[in-house]
Amino acid sequence: MDESSAYEGTHLLTEFLGFSAGLSVSVILLQLIRGSWRLEERRRPSLLLAAALLVWNCGGVATTMLRMSGYHLHSKEVDLACSIGFGGLLIFSPAMLSIWRLSHRSEQLKRAYNVLIFLAAAAGLFIGSQFGARVLTGEAYLSRFEMRYFSFTSFYVFLLISVVIRLLESRSSMVNFCIGLSLSAFVAALCSDLILSLSGMGAKISSPLHFIREHAILLPALASFLLLARFRMSDVMVIRSLRILAAILLGVLTWLFVVDPLPAWTASIPGFPQSIAAAVTVTFFAGLILNFRALETAIEAGVRRWLFHQPDFSAELSRFARAIASTTEEPVLFRQVEQCVTQIFDHTTAQVVPTTAAAAKAIENDVLRLDLIEPASLPPDFVAPAGLKPEVYVALRANGRVDHLLAIAVDLQGRSFLHNELAFFRSLAALASSRRDALAAESARLETQRREMNLRQQATAAELQALRAQVNPHFLFNALNTIADLVIVDPRKAEHAIEMLAETFRYVLMNHHRHMVSVSEELDFIRQYLAIEQVRFGARLTVRMHVDPTVRLRSIPALILQPLVENAIKHGLAPKVGPGLLTIEVGESNGCLRLSVEDNGDGPLLPRKPVKSTGTGLRNTSERLHTLYQEDARLTMETAQSRGCRVTILIPQRGHQEAA
Repeated sequence: MDESSAYEGTHLLTEFLGFSAGLSVSVILLQLIRGSWRLEERRRPSLLLAAALLVWNCGGVATTMLRMSGYHLHSKEVDLACSIGFGGLLIFSPAMLSIWRLSHRSEQLKRAYNVLIFLAAAAGLFIGSQFGARVLTGEAYLSRFEMRYFSFTSFYVFLLISVVIRLLESRSSMVNFCIGLSLSAFVAALCSDLILSLSGMGAKISSPLHFIREHAILLPALASFLLLARFRMSDVMVIRSLRILAAILLGVLTWLFVVDPLPAWTASIPGFPQSIAAAVTVTFFAGLILNFRALETAIEAGVRRWLFHQPDFSAELSRFARAIASTTEEPVLFRQVEQCVTQIFDHTTAQVVPTTAAAAKAIENDVLRLDLIEPASLPPDFVAPAGLKPEVYVALRANGRVDHLLAIAVDLQGRSFLHNELAFFRSLAALASSRRDALAAESARLETQRREMNLRQQATAAELQALRAQVNPHFLFNALNTIADLVIVDPRKAEHAIEMLAETFRYVLMNHHRHMVSVSEELDFIRQYLAIEQVRFGARLTVRMHVDPTVRLRSIPALILQPLVENAIKHGLAPKVGPGLLTIEVGESNGCLRLSVEDNGDGPLLPRKPVKSTGTGLRNTSERLHTLYQEDARLTMETAQSRGCRVTILIPQRGHQEAA
């Protein structure tokens, strides 16, 4: 194979790889536009541009394949393939200008683009007619070279004019990047043409230059898609396109500088085995393939960080999840969602708004069963928040139903949200919805606990009321028996006893609604009760009280000592011959309030054990303690040192509560 044939083969291979890369990018663009169909209001320019790019690259692939198959450059088949390709290029110019027109806010500049679009369409019709005439008749007013030159020249002239017009208006960093990308394509194509016009260059230099001249069109195509304000798949498109371009570029460079020259270099070494050269080539390709994933990751990180200025969304979501973990109120949660969006995205306003019944039904049952909702898709009865023009709504759910929407708007200085950012909004809404469900579950659990506590308190109050209802008649019956005996023996004492009994029951009636009283109040009542018994027993009854002053305000159940005192007098001191001693002690023991009633009567010798059923009074007291304190309180009966009986109550002191 001579040098010209080698040059031709290398040139066709690089052209084929370049057009294949462009074809892959075109297919990706069409797929992404189709995937964002619901979210795209101005999709016609993007579809037209992607279709033009697809036709251009299809024509290029067909042309190079025909040339590689042996067809002559001036054959009718090659002319047809070239005409198809350049037809895409001619459509590309007005489509590109339509997108650049959308990036402006000034109506005057938009009108200037209307003129450019008209001129580009006219140039496209003229050159297209020349290509058609050449295919149909074999003759045209312009030669093949002139048509090709005029097509590229008109495209880059219109591109340069677009850049100049775009410089007349304020720009964001994204617009500046697109301008730089387009100017790079213009300069690269111009320099390649100037260098190729020189003679004496080998295939290693001319092939890359041809590649740059033919495929620099991809750069303004990417810039145009980035400028399209509502193309929300721009980040995905750029990343995938750069991956393909990087793979093609590595392949071309490897072919030009490794695979192609390696056999000639090894052949110049006497005795060098060609199998080793093949092994080196395979190893080199394997290394590129194994390490290409790292290059892809670097491309993706670079595009998201440096081109689109996106933060680490995973870290932001983790930070938001930690922030809302301690949130207990829904309005606070909504404010945290709004602040998260506005802090991450500049020139952005976010507001959580309640939805309407019609909008909620549409979101749940219609085609809007999505987390991201376009404003135009909502029912007419849904009105956007005052002073806010949302670009997108994000559904916030509670128990699976949408009742609020996160409205997100961008001001004039901001750009539209991209695919990765929309995915962040979905994840943010999912975290907020999960927290709302947790708050609802926690609220329901607390409400259930509150109701259960109220029911328990009501049941406890009813039980205590019933137990106290047993105490009062029992006490009244015993007191009346005492008075009945005094009426016969000493009417004056009986009259005094009746007065004290009335005073005692006045106290009972005035405090019937109180289940807990202070130690001091309970002892005052016991003194009144013992005064009645003192009338009956006279000098035979001696009472001693030992009360720790620090516990006088401690809270104890009302009428808890009366049954114990009554039981000591009735069963211990009344049967005793001679004087009797009743000792009442109140103090603190091992963190419990200790109430002790002891007599020196002739009571039975009982083992030290909890009392389960020892008469109405003690059984009633034991049940009341169990109702109030469960197993924490204890009532024990034991034989005292005086051979009488001692009953002790231990009441737990929960925070040393004082009686109200």
